[in-house]
Amino acid sequence: MDDKTRTEGIEISRNFEKREEKDTKRLYEIIARAVTIYQTGDDKDREKALLYLTKLFEPLLRKISKKIYDNINSYHEYEDVLQETYLMFYSLVSRYNSKRSAFSYYIGIMLPQHMNRWAEREIINNKINILVDLEEYVITDPSFNSHNSVFEQLNAFVLTHEYQEFIRQRALRHSRSSTVREVCNRFFLGSDTCSEIARDLGISYHAVYEIIGKIKKEIKVFLQDSSFSGYLVSSTGIVEKKSS
Repeated sequence: MDDKTRTEGIEISRNFEKREEKDTKRLYEIIARAVTIYQTGDDKDREKALLYLTKLFEPLLRKISKKIYDNINSYHEYEDVLQETYLMFYSLVSRYNSKRSAFSYYIGIMLPQHMNRWAEREIINNKINILVDLEEYVITDPSFNSHNSVFEQLNAFVLTHEYQEFIRQRALRHSRSSTVREVCNRFFLGSDTCSEIARDLGISYHAVYEIIGKIKKEIKVFLQDSSFSGYLVSSTGIVEKKSS
């Protein structure tokens, strides 16, 4: 995609109040091209495509971030929320399937939904922190009927968040192909199967299966190193940690 086309897309996008149907159609074509480059191009072109898509959808990203921030500003700074929105956007770009819907429609539906779920988890995490600090607070939920169970629940939430961040960072790591990124976002953060990923990428089941196995080994090391995990890696697999 050349600079002229990228500039054209930005101009059409920002001029939405006076945009005609033919302009919208053209914009969707430019967006579709950028997404295709990101999902199938080489590293250099993919990086340019992602930066372009981020710039194109920046108003939406900031709008969603502001709405989420208004609900959880007691727990996070705006820049933290904005960063999470960008990371979620990157993940959704990787998981997008052009056969199901137009990209703009897909992002307009999926990004707010995923960020709302993220915000709900953050609120739960912070509320649990408050419950731990207030020893005289009456906790009626049977899951929190003792100090130990409270900390177990807290550790589970924190570990889940750390795991998701670990997989996001693994997806962003430099790789010769986009398969690793797809596996991270669709298998470990999503619900797609090995077969579905292989089919959509047009590669063998075994190729995807090998990558899944490799990342699972990395996850075992992650669990062993995490202070919030109750498990460690042994020669026979994952076993429960012994309390000291």
